[in-house]
Amino acid sequence: MIREHYKHLLLIGVDFELAFGKGELIENDIYFQMQEKYRAYLIQQIESVGFKIDHYKQDLNEILIQNPIQLITGAAAFKIVSQVLYFEYDNISIGVLSKFLDFNFLTLAKYQKKNKVINESFLNKLFYRAMLFLEFEVFKNNLIAEYYSEDQIVNLNDLEDYEKVAAAIKARGKAKSLKGIEYDGFYKLKTKNDLKKFLINIEERLGHNPIFSDSSANWIALIGAWDLILKKGNNLDKPLFKESPQYVVDSDISCAKLARKKLAEFGFSVSEKTIFDCYDRVYEIYRLIRITIECLVEEKMYGMNERVFIHDFYYNPNSNAFFKKQLQAAKAKL
Repeated sequence: MIREHYKHLLLIGVDFELAFGKGELIENDIYFQMQEKYRAYLIQQIESVGFKIDHYKQDLNEILIQNPIQLITGAAAFKIVSQVLYFEYDNISIGVLSKFLDFNFLTLAKYQKKNKVINESFLNKLFYRAMLFLEFEVFKNNLIAEYYSEDQIVNLNDLEDYEKVAAAIKARGKAKSLKGIEYDGFYKLKTKNDLKKFLINIEERLGHNPIFSDSSANWIALIGAWDLILKKGNNLDKPLFKESPQYVVDSDISCAKLARKKLAEFGFSVSEKTIFDCYDRVYEIYRLIRITIECLVEEKMYGMNERVFIHDFYYNPNSNAFFKKQLQAAKAKL
């Protein structure tokens, strides 16, 4: 896995250069402070695994020569580490879920893995990179929040969904309390119990709360729905869903069928109708996320201008009224 770890660190280096590599920063500037903390984190990560800084710099420079940061678009720069991970390991979410089931961290009464064809070595690499990414996300979110924190004064009596709001605020408070407390990185873990503690720790540090459902079984269909969105984006000539099976040429195979096949590769059997129904429920929230990201990219809100925008999709009293209205409308379909 050392090769996967090195690739991950090189991606972080590219992210660093995208954030700070376009001009000098004055010492008292907020970006200079963020730059130094980011640089220290990257060096610590490189050295902790045993890589040589000089060799790393040379490899990173070669990447940047082949891919000058000035030519990287804003859309590509936005969360580039996660974007590359997503394209390198197609449908990473279902792969991580598969590993959680293998470790018995989750159980799904309805969906049992059968006839999996995905190579176990591939799954292990996917899982390793996903865990490294979560560690990086914790660091990046903390760094951004440190310099772009907002006071959140909330009157819970005026909120219909006060229980979820209270849970979100509690989760963020827990995440804030853990900041600065060191923990073992994923690559140091030795046992399954170590991994379980690591995952709980990471979840608390991210401060996430479920958006869609507490039912684990629903997440299978949800992941299938996201894959259906991807399949449709890459196959505009194909229909989303065909109600009745019939002999058709390849160009008429539905995107729902392609998504079902992808889930089947990981050992999950889900009907095309179930995937399509879930797609119908989540499409509006997907569309809102996509529009939000497009707006952030247009406003150059990537790199160190990035915000922990995922919080807005849980609860943020500082979100503008229009966004809250759109989010409420999207959630109404879930």
